[in-house]
Amino acid sequence: MSTQKKNEQQPLPINQIHQGSTPKLSPKSTDELTYEIGIHAETKQLHLRITANGTGGYFSDEWIPVDAIEQCFDQTFNKETAFSSTRLRPVFVQGKSANNAGFLAAVLRQEQLFSPHEKNCFQHLLTGDFSKWKKQLLANLPKKASKASVPTG
Repeated sequence: MSTQKKNEQQPLPINQIHQGSTPKLSPKSTDELTYEIGIHAETKQLHLRITANGTGGYFSDEWIPVDAIEQCFDQTFNKETAFSSTRLRPVFVQGKSANNAGFLAAVLRQEQLFSPHEKNCFQHLLTGDFSKWKKQLLANLPKKASKASVPTG
């Protein structure tokens, strides 16, 4: 019988392949977010997570499959239509912080998948190509990725 708490999740076997930082979406903020991109050791799928917030506000540090992010933009999505960060809320399973979607959008801007809308800094345009971005990340993998990282919290 397991002594593990019901709500505890087993850590995913994710190997970090990239770490970066990005400014938040608000032009009033001078703080940055830190994030990681990793590859699942078994499925070889890319994942992304936020690891730090310069102001210490709440966020989820769960690993988000990049495929789940892509699914927010199905084939019927019009790339010329601006959208808000709330479109990304469904990808967060564990964390319920209101900051999660906006922070993820900031990361996706840094990775040049989103661009800010010219009239509203909190709206986005899908300007990048997820397939090309994933191929580029995988092509630049070192021969041996770092050891699997374990989510905190």
